[in-house]
Amino acid sequence: MRQDLPKRSSSACARPWRGASACGRETVARKKTGKKKAKAAPPPDSPLLCLSELVGNQRPRRLLAAALMEGRLFPALLLHGPPGIGKFTTARAIAAAINCASPDGADACRQCPSCRKVAAWTHPDIKVLESAADAQAAGRPDFFPDAQAASRSDGRVSTRLLIGQVRRLLHETAFKPFEGGRRVFIIRHLESDPSMGCANALLKPLEEPPSGTSFILTSSRPELLPDTIRSRCQSLAFLPPSRDETAEFLAGRGIAPEEATLRAALSGGRPGAALSLDAEGGLGLRDGILAALDAAAGSGPMDAVTAAEELLPAVDQMPGLMELFALVARDIMVMPYDTQGRLITNQDRLPELKKLAAAIPPRRAARLLQRIEWCERALQRSVNASLMLQTLLLETGGHLPSEPLTTPWLGEEEAGA
Repeated sequence: MRQDLPKRSSSACARPWRGASACGRETVARKKTGKKKAKAAPPPDSPLLCLSELVGNQRPRRLLAAALMEGRLFPALLLHGPPGIGKFTTARAIAAAINCASPDGADACRQCPSCRKVAAWTHPDIKVLESAADAQAAGRPDFFPDAQAASRSDGRVSTRLLIGQVRRLLHETAFKPFEGGRRVFIIRHLESDPSMGCANALLKPLEEPPSGTSFILTSSRPELLPDTIRSRCQSLAFLPPSRDETAEFLAGRGIAPEEATLRAALSGGRPGAALSLDAEGGLGLRDGILAALDAAAGSGPMDAVTAAEELLPAVDQMPGLMELFALVARDIMVMPYDTQGRLITNQDRLPELKKLAAAIPPRRAARLLQRIEWCERALQRSVNASLMLQTLLLETGGHLPSEPLTTPWLGEEEAGA
């Protein structure tokens, strides 16, 4: 069921007030000014981006902007795509625009008290539901800390959503907006709860959202969400922008052009991942991966085991390590078919990649990519990181027998190829 939002013009508007229509829905009246006001520049330290400033994904952004302008934004949205692509930033931009006192079309002004509170994470009507580990890693406040403490008796920081957090959120949906706009709940990684208890608890509010309330779900693995959740949301897919677009975006954020190009390449064009990338640390991890693959492919099994042990200090960065592993493996697989290196991500490591491509056949590199994908899924559970890395490198070097794999682009191959 769609709840209509107030229509907005591109002109500056006065502070909204809240009233009740005959059908019980909330409407917002905005006082139009006589002439259009130029868009104000954001505060220099504002961490809040507007919808029009985001990079790539023109179609979903255009649809969202039109819905905001026409006041017909669906009350339950599902933004899905790879990690670090800008889903959460988009959700925050939508929440800010909905509650902005002086919006410029579909963009928040970033000057009014509401926008400043959104930027400081102190807006009472905009809250984020995410695991305590995600909030901690991003430096955001935990909006439901008491629910977190009540759900875990061992005192450990949870890496997944907890049912106590969802129950607290549902309790808050009973209240009207505190500041006259709409209550917006941004829910991250609902699929992180393997029992799906959190998802089941949200079925009714997503189907019949309380008046004056919007839900925005963001997910990197939408296929893990129940069909009953996906069917209740308007789904918008986000894809990585081109590397040139991402590099230009990074340069506009004050990053040197050379570093911006490198970050865009290492992140696969994902703006959020590129911004959060530790360039120096990422290069160090990549050098370790190249050295480990060289040892695994060119020496005996004990060298592969030793190389895996040398990567163990990076276990606390395991998701980033696996992403870099995948980029290197892809380059090794593509190298024999791209003699000029135009499709290679790690352009500054062409000599090392050519050496590895000569030692690791494309079929084995394809298997390595599949194993890396398996490792990324396994990281969501308790796994032995040392054993996982050893198996990965031993199999890459051809030191372990493997089951035949079927890949859509290479077909079936012989074990141990």
